[in-house]
Amino acid sequence: MPSGYRSVKRIAPSHDGTSPSAGEGGGADLSADASSRVVKPASVAVAKPASEGSTTNDGFNPNGEVKPTDAQTIPEIKSWLDAHSIKYTSNASKQDLLNLVPKD
Repeated sequence: MPSGYRSVKRIAPSHDGTSPSAGEGGGADLSADASSRVVKPASVAVAKPASEGSTTNDGFNPNGEVKPTDAQTIPEIKSWLDAHSIKYTSNASKQDLLNLVPKD
């Protein structure tokens, strides 16, 4: 066997449909059909747009009228700009984004 590979011992259920005992295969429950087992992928963080009336951890509401300040994160500022239909470049710095917020 090439290096980097390892052998895997396959364990089959006993003939009576029960799981093998600890001496036979470690007590794994193999009675379930293979199609019923689901392998879940590792969780992935996905940014979700702020819904109407939602707030961030610090209480900032991107859909509200309170304008973002230096206290907000870049994603929070971008959410506010998106909610207010203000365009920005994807590589804009925090200060560039804050400069797009109307002063009025």
